[in-house]
Amino acid sequence: MLVYLKSRSDRRHSNFWIGLYGSLWIHAWEFCSDFISIMMSNNPQKLNNYKKGLQAMSIIDKTA
Repeated sequence: MLVYLKSRSDRRHSNFWIGLYGSLWIHAWEFCSDFISIMMSNNPQKLNNYKKGLQAMSIIDKTA
């Protein structure tokens, strides 16, 4: 079985895709913010990943 791995330098979504669906992410964030804060406090080993997501959400929120 052959497995092709993408490097992490490959982009997952285009700017156009983020522009289309960024507003939906903002609405989902508002709906799930309490749950997300609980997840962040329960998984301190994943805090760097959560911080990256929060930074991305703030950028999307500024442009939306």
